[in-house]
Amino acid sequence: NKKKLVQEKGIERDTSLVGEELEIEEAAMKILGYEYTDKILAVMGGFHLKEVNECTLKTIEYMKQTNVQKVYLAHCTSDVVCEEFLRQMPEKTEIIKTGIEYIL
Repeated sequence: NKKKLVQEKGIERDTSLVGEELEIEEAAMKILGYEYTDKILAVMGGFHLKEVNECTLKTIEYMKQTNVQKVYLAHCTSDVVCEEFLRQMPEKTEIIKTGIEYIL
């Protein structure tokens, strides 16, 4: 039962959603019956964020507000954006590197 798995383990997302796309994801999650009070195990992927601007800050705030347990940053996320995530969410942010195995 997927809902039971979500309640026990959390939701894992592989995403490159930012800004308004996050609102689309939120709407899709509600349609599927998930609430943001559910634990979100991880969000991982290239965030396509190049600078610390309103979009980046909105994305970080969104991760904080939606109960994300871990953020894995990958390709298309600039060094300055990675640093901002690490500054604001140090215990929840990790930078993914090629060739390393990650176990959630």
